[in-house]
Amino acid sequence: MSTVRSRLYLKLPGIVAVLLMVVTYVVVRPATPSAAQTEELASSFAFTPKTIAMPAGHDQQEIREVNKAYKHIEAWISSVGAGIAMNDVDGDGFSNDLCVTDPRIDQVVVTPAPDERGDRYTPFVLDPAPLPMDDVMAPMGCVAGDFNEDGHSDLLVYYWGRTPVVFQARSGRDDMTADSFEPVELISGVGKARYTGPRWHSNAVTIADFDGDGHDDVFIGNYFPDSPVLDPSVRGGVVMNDSLSNALNGGEDHILRWTENGFVEAEDVMPRDMRIGWTLGAAATDLDGDQLPELYVAHDFGTSRLLQNRSRPGRIEFAEVKGAHHPMVPKSKRIGASSFKGMGIDFGDLNQDGLYDMFVSNITTSFGLQESNFAFMSTADGTDDVRARMSRGEAPYVDRSGPLNLAWSGWGWDVKMGDFDNDSRLEITQATGFVKGRNNRWAQLQELATANDGLVAHPGWWPHVRKGDDLAGDQTMRFFARTPDGDYANLSDRLGLAVPI
Repeated sequence: MSTVRSRLYLKLPGIVAVLLMVVTYVVVRPATPSAAQTEELASSFAFTPKTIAMPAGHDQQEIREVNKAYKHIEAWISSVGAGIAMNDVDGDGFSNDLCVTDPRIDQVVVTPAPDERGDRYTPFVLDPAPLPMDDVMAPMGCVAGDFNEDGHSDLLVYYWGRTPVVFQARSGRDDMTADSFEPVELISGVGKARYTGPRWHSNAVTIADFDGDGHDDVFIGNYFPDSPVLDPSVRGGVVMNDSLSNALNGGEDHILRWTENGFVEAEDVMPRDMRIGWTLGAAATDLDGDQLPELYVAHDFGTSRLLQNRSRPGRIEFAEVKGAHHPMVPKSKRIGASSFKGMGIDFGDLNQDGLYDMFVSNITTSFGLQESNFAFMSTADGTDDVRARMSRGEAPYVDRSGPLNLAWSGWGWDVKMGDFDNDSRLEITQATGFVKGRNNRWAQLQELATANDGLVAHPGWWPHVRKGDDLAGDQTMRFFARTPDGDYANLSDRLGLAVPI
């Protein structure tokens, strides 16, 4: 008997650990709506797929040409650059014009939304000529705005390999063609016959009047540092992130302030360690009711930041605010200390208390990289309380993604909120998935995720992610709708939106 007791005693820590894990799972796991509840919820929505018209005659690619040091992760490097902006570009009073950035052709296309007036004009490519371009540049996204304040919608295109270009609407245009827009540099001094400007690698742009002077300013979030990322003729001169959770060697972010003589760099807007994360998303809105937009910058590999706006006309100034320490909130889930991947961000009032909340996309793949999304819910009593607490450096938000059933979705990317059924409650849409192929690379990526930070900045230590490899390749879009109980259910399957792409 003593031998049996000794064996049980030796195994007791393991038994207790397993019991604690089971109990914890039962206690914290979110309640899942029943099939009947989900079906009833889905009955409020309906979507019909329609084809977006695209111009013909462009060679298509699956993988980009990249720096030789990145050759073994060329699919990873090719994973960004797809995006759609929907705005009123032709001035007909409807937001039914699409600006599509397509990495298969590395072109930016303006095309009408496929509605009942989808034949208003023929889709066309925005041509940056005669501005200097070369083979190591690729468009990443498009944002609409009236950048020269002439009353017409312009289009700002941002790139890997150069600074952004504004396609200004020509005055007196009668139709929508490529000739309706004149390409101009967003910033000066980048060369004319040959590009000599900085090699920005921009992945996020936000337009807002940051200093409250009545004119829109531009936030540019960069990913890779200035380097020959897309130059297949060289080997080296490039890096990867120097940490999987606290990377501070990315491209520098910039805020360009509007002036009568064009956009100029706003100096000393935020400390350098806030500017050199690996930016994948950014959003701005007025959280504290002072008519100045706050800014959330979503950094891949940790270091995401929430910045309170303390600007005045002609002077842009931000101060970082952080989530309060709490014994039940891990560091990885606190604003200003989070170590997750920061893939996308949007603001919205999710619980209808009159205050903005935030949804942040992360990598949340079960048996892959199991982080969680963030549903940062406001804990303030009103905008005055938000402002007072932010003035003390506190971000009055707590992540409640678990109880809201929003924590796990997949390899998250961009996220948008909107009231799709006009019931005054916001739904959440999220793009998920990464590289589609036959060879599962999760095991190798998990090894990288636990590697020493001294290694991961060197591309050679990264596992192969090439054509044919797979990481989250079968994941689909998420459509989260609020249930009568106040949490959320993913309705993509029932609405026909869960289509692998």
